[in-house]
Amino acid sequence: MTDKPTSTGKVVVGSRAQVKVVREAAARATNAREDARKHAQKTEVSRLAVERLARTEEAEGRVGWTTLDAFAVLAMLLASSFGTDAILGSGLLDLMPATGQYIARAVVLGLFHVMQLLLLTFLAARHGAKLLRAFGLGRLRRGAGAILATTGLMMLLLVATRAFATLWGVTVRAIGWSPPATGEITAVFGSGGFGLLVALVIVVIVGPFVEELAFRGVVLRAVGVRYGMWPAILTSAGLFALYHFSAWAFVPLFALGVAVGWLAWTRRTIWGAIALHAAYNGVVVGAAYWLAR
Repeated sequence: MTDKPTSTGKVVVGSRAQVKVVREAAARATNAREDARKHAQKTEVSRLAVERLARTEEAEGRVGWTTLDAFAVLAMLLASSFGTDAILGSGLLDLMPATGQYIARAVVLGLFHVMQLLLLTFLAARHGAKLLRAFGLGRLRRGAGAILATTGLMMLLLVATRAFATLWGVTVRAIGWSPPATGEITAVFGSGGFGLLVALVIVVIVGPFVEELAFRGVVLRAVGVRYGMWPAILTSAGLFALYHFSAWAFVPLFALGVAVGWLAWTRRTIWGAIALHAAYNGVVVGAAYWLAR
């Protein structure tokens, strides 16, 4: 008579709690491997996208801006801001008649913008390029459809950023945080026709042009070719908002910086960012002079 086998060949792990622990550990290990695979894939896709961007811009003759270029531009902007505040806040202007003060402010601001443009021109020359070509500002090589799409996005972003700025202003005023009383546009340039003209030239045309070359032209690209799209957009937006030295306006300016950064990156042209920035400032200037009538 043959004895029956006493084992069924199954591995006995232990209690149900031990089985559950083993299964959960296996599931965690599987999830970790999958997350690592997805992260590596995402990193590779981002790296390839950055490389394609660098090759495309090099083929178009644009400058590959370096971190040193970005620091030089930021240092120049900071020095210009402090220099402007020091001159305009000095008692010398108080000795002039009102019209003389308006003209002096316009001249000082204009000179500092010229200095910033000269630095950008110098940095472009160091890379063997002229200013317009260095930033891809030469002849537009895009069809009417692309131009219309960029214009449409610019208008949508203008409405969104202005609506956000208005909502921010209403919200912070409701909690008792009012904007600073100094620095109003009409107080700087005068409330007459001359003041409006100067404000349009400096605040709506020259200022956005220079600032976009600096923040979206140099800083955005210098960070972007190393870390990718969103780190570049957020970094340039944060620095742009800090540059204006206004805690009250930091949030709406940061939102504007994100909008123009996204537009510049996705549309691969800085013209849309310049137009959006100029239109945003134009609304501010228009409202200021409308209320001052």
